[in-house]
Amino acid sequence: MSWTGPYDTDSVELKDDSGWDTDLEIEEVFEAFDHSGKTSYIDTCHRNKVVPVSYYLRHMHETELKLRHHQLGSHAVKPIAISLVSNAKILSLDLTDNSLGCRGAYLLCNMLRENCFITHLNLSENHLGTSSAEMLSNIMQITTSLTHITLSKNEFDDTAAIFFAEAIMNTTKVESLNLSHNRFSEMGGVALGPAIGENSSIKELNLSWNSLRRKGAIAVAQGVKNNIMIKRLNISWNGFGVDGAREIGKALAENTTLEELDMTNNRLTTEAAVLIGKGIAVNDSLQAIKLGKNPMQSAGCWAICSAILKNPNMVMRKWHLMISPSTRTFMTFFKTSRT
Repeated sequence: MSWTGPYDTDSVELKDDSGWDTDLEIEEVFEAFDHSGKTSYIDTCHRNKVVPVSYYLRHMHETELKLRHHQLGSHAVKPIAISLVSNAKILSLDLTDNSLGCRGAYLLCNMLRENCFITHLNLSENHLGTSSAEMLSNIMQITTSLTHITLSKNEFDDTAAIFFAEAIMNTTKVESLNLSHNRFSEMGGVALGPAIGENSSIKELNLSWNSLRRKGAIAVAQGVKNNIMIKRLNISWNGFGVDGAREIGKALAENTTLEELDMTNNRLTTEAAVLIGKGIAVNDSLQAIKLGKNPMQSAGCWAICSAILKNPNMVMRKWHLMISPSTRTFMTFFKTSRT
């Protein structure tokens, strides 16, 4: 039988188990059913002239599979994808750094349409590119099992951001999404922002190490302001600057769910710190904030710390600022005052 999807590429052959004639034969087949997919894997490897991956054979019965840095390529991942269709053991799949490319993404997306057991998926560092984004976006929207998805370092650009924005807006299952270390720029942020505001399932979002900046940073911050689910947000290394900080300040003033915020290295000046501080002063949910590697100077650090100190409802458990000798005395006083 043929295994096909909605995308224009070669079909993937599955093993044909037709030809059962009696009830006895059916009963025997069910008794011998392989919930790991091992039989299917070895058979597909043989038919496609692929050397079976011994590590996969040893660990395919476990709930967590970390098959990282094996440089499998799409040819070797094909038998794995086919075997995972029937695998009911693996709940967490990590295929980081395996040179999967678009073809590999296609094979895995077809598998994910059938597999209802995998909850955690990591496809980082696989050169997936924008051409894979639409397929992954579709999976995110229809999945009934995936809750944690990591797609870091895959060269996704602003066009890919449009596809992921659609996924973010429509998914009701995904709780954690990591799109860090990609190539989203200003227009990517503009696309992602409104989707973030509409999402109702994601609790942890990582957009660090992109280049959202200017209008993109503003859009993302406005999305955070309207979001009612995100608890942990990492937008570090994105060039938010003063304009982005202004909107983050407004978001903190209205958002009642965000608990952890990382804005490390975002060109935050003293003015930016003051604007963020205004939001912190009236926020009652934030518990951890990282603002290191920003040129906010001593005055900016004071603005943040003062805002925390003035807010009687805030329970700040962790914070990271660039502390200079001139602010060390204030920080000592600050910590004493909060205990």
